[in-house]
Amino acid sequence: MILGLFKKRKPEEKAKEINIFAATSAFKIFRDKKFRGLLNFDQQSQTEQDRFFNELVVSTLILSIYIVRDYSIGRDDDQGEYWHEVKSNLESQFIVYLDEIGIPRKFVDVWSKLINLRKTEYDRDKIEMRSQMMASKEFQSQVENIRLIRTQVLAIGCLCHLRRGKKKPKDPLYLFLLRWIMKLNKKIEWICR
Repeated sequence: MILGLFKKRKPEEKAKEINIFAATSAFKIFRDKKFRGLLNFDQQSQTEQDRFFNELVVSTLILSIYIVRDYSIGRDDDQGEYWHEVKSNLESQFIVYLDEIGIPRKFVDVWSKLINLRKTEYDRDKIEMRSQMMASKEFQSQVENIRLIRTQVLAIGCLCHLRRGKKKPKDPLYLFLLRWIMKLNKKIEWICR
């Protein structure tokens, strides 16, 4: 009986738990007064406000995919396989979750396309940032710090999409997003333990 308490959840259940946690975090940031102030939220159209939310959510989903993918690498067969299955279920369970909360199918399809688009884009940016860091003597000793790379890539990418590519040097929104993504990264890593 006691051993049953410590049994791992099914990979699809764990994926759904991670997705809900990440999406909830995105919603909290979306409602945050400072975040809204940095985007002049009240002066934006409803469509633009919705786009902000979508970018936050898709960023959290991709962060989750990166974390779980990293957890599946270098693990023994059982652990590695379990986390690989969780990663494989993250996107599909997110789509199931959208269906469950009543999002119309046409929008679910749009979400699926957005996720794939951003995943491809962020993967490319992640490779580029890693190669730039490896070329820098300052970062060579830290280049294996995958956490640094994934949080930077997601903060920069999310900033670019929120600002529609019109980012400014020392944009306070970047630091806001980076702090949020770093905290979320730690919390999702904790869930994955």
